[in-house]
Amino acid sequence: MRCTVSFSAAIAVAVFTIPLAATAQKFQAPTPEELKMTSDPKVPGAPAVFLDRSETTDNFNHFIREYARIKVLTDEGKRWAEIPVPIAGDGRAPIVEARTIHPDGTVIPLAAAPGSLLQPCQKRAPSTEKCFTLPDAQVGSILEYRWTLPISDTTVRGVTPGQQEYQNSALASAIPYWDAQQDIFIHKEHFYYDPLSDQERNVIGNQNITRIVDGEIASYLLYSAHLPAGAQVQLSPRRDYTLDLQDVPAFVPEPSAPPAVSTRYAVRFYYTPYLSADVFWSSEGKRWSQSIDHAADPTSDLKAAAAQITAGAPDADAKALKLYDAVQSLTNTAFSPGSHADDPW
Repeated sequence: MRCTVSFSAAIAVAVFTIPLAATAQKFQAPTPEELKMTSDPKVPGAPAVFLDRSETTDNFNHFIREYARIKVLTDEGKRWAEIPVPIAGDGRAPIVEARTIHPDGTVIPLAAAPGSLLQPCQKRAPSTEKCFTLPDAQVGSILEYRWTLPISDTTVRGVTPGQQEYQNSALASAIPYWDAQQDIFIHKEHFYYDPLSDQERNVIGNQNITRIVDGEIASYLLYSAHLPAGAQVQLSPRRDYTLDLQDVPAFVPEPSAPPAVSTRYAVRFYYTPYLSADVFWSSEGKRWSQSIDHAADPTSDLKAAAAQITAGAPDADAKALKLYDAVQSLTNTAFSPGSHADDPW
């Protein structure tokens, strides 16, 4: 979700952003047990499993990152060597580091040239996404990767043109969606979200950084969560969020089931003007009503068309019949049978 941001402050301090490389965790040395692993007793017959994975949204340092280690257990599991990645709003691709580790400990680093690294996804995601593929994936391999995407854009109001570039950088932020359940079993995963940009943490004095959602001031950062029993999102005194999970089962789609987004484990953060559902729905109902009223406003063009249609009608009933016949003669292609290739008629 994109938010408009208004900014004003009495005093602002200089901001020094930590380089992305300095915040990156190192690749892990696999244990002998992980290298020798040929099946997983927790999920017999699984094609592959996540040994561990993490998702980070760090608005203070302006980056989004995903890290994972996947153990390939069958030929089918080799398709997990193809990793989908996001692209920034300005078209920039993420920074990618990856390697394949064979059961004998041999390490095959990802060495593709930047221009050819990302290709249309073929096996694990729609072709509209981009993927990179880890090299020489074999049954028994451990696939280890990390991609890092700089957060580079926001929309800022209330600043002079000279401040615009600085504020765009200093306030750049992202709101995460934690997809806590994957198509294969996860042994361990960690999520981290720092919602405050460097400008928000470093402002001294009269801070007034405001987010606007649907034309209203959104003062509250909330989240909705569907998680395994006992799992909870943790909020620290520093106002950042973490979540740790273990032994997360694979998500298995079922025919005629509700949309997957409503049933798989996930956490969605969002800014809102409301702290309760009752207040939200009351305000949202008014907004929808205003939108419908606006669509039905008697504009000058509509009045002119109605006058032309009803010309010569002797009374109100006759005018209504003429208007009804005119409307019935219109073709609404959004609802007409056979007007779309995917119509169920």
